[in-house]
Amino acid sequence: MQTHVSGKQTKRATSNQGVVVATEPTLVPSESVYVRHLLAVLRPYRDQGLSRIETINRVRELREHAGFNIPTHFASAVQSAFNSHNEQSRVFQRLRRPPVDNLFCSVAGLGSGIWAAR
Repeated sequence: MQTHVSGKQTKRATSNQGVVVATEPTLVPSESVYVRHLLAVLRPYRDQGLSRIETINRVRELREHAGFNIPTHFASAVQSAFNSHNEQSRVFQRLRRPPVDNLFCSVAGLGSGIWAAR
């Protein structure tokens, strides 16, 4: 079953108690490509992470190679996608994201500049 809420799309499943739970991350269309690119870049570094600047540079290379536009405030867009899917971030908490949306982390703690995929 797919549910559309406020421009967000989430796949949901019903538990044996009849409760609907999210089974896949909630992605706003404009951020979904950034999230997919972040995952592609960070998954190989899951254990040790990758520096923020190196991550942003690799996402930029990936997007350029795929023919995506690079906006003026590209680093901010990547940072926003990361924060929106990192439970350590105030943005994630403010958005009240479900645990399934927790895709990224700051390996050495919030503000460390070392990013990883969960």
